[in-house]
Amino acid sequence: MAQISTALHVLSISVFLFALLYAAVSDAHTLEIANWIPITTVLVFLPAALLSGMSGMSIAVHYGISLVIFAGGVMIYTKGLAGGGDVKFLAAVSVWWDAEQLGKYLIVVALLGGVLGLITIIAGHMDRVRRFIPWLEADDTLKQPIPYGIAISGGALIMFDTLPVLPEILTNLLRP
Repeated sequence: MAQISTALHVLSISVFLFALLYAAVSDAHTLEIANWIPITTVLVFLPAALLSGMSGMSIAVHYGISLVIFAGGVMIYTKGLAGGGDVKFLAAVSVWWDAEQLGKYLIVVALLGGVLGLITIIAGHMDRVRRFIPWLEADDTLKQPIPYGIAISGGALIMFDTLPVLPEILTNLLRP
């Protein structure tokens, strides 16, 4: 029974990793994050949390904090400062960290987003690069769209070893 539990736990973490990678690639290519990605990301947290032994109260707190992130993101979205897919995806990914690590995760995402924004603006002025990225524009007004899903996924990958729901088999591999 323990082997099945471990396999299901690793599978749930693998689905999370797949969603992160798919979202980054999709956003880089089309500036869109399909709705199934944040939905899957939020739903697959539950078995990972249960299989890691997280209490029901802790799971509820994780989902509650994610809702707060989503509400804040909606306000940013209504001001035109973020895309809807980015808001949903950030809230969905945020459910995976506890309150202590979430702040660090959001700082990493913000830093990566800033670097990504600079790269995107610079690349928008390079004709050779624009030929390969259809949504990239030469925009001197700094209104160039940014595939923030890359920063959200990148932050999650950088902070991956701090997930409170990692199975022991992965914890032993990732943490010294």
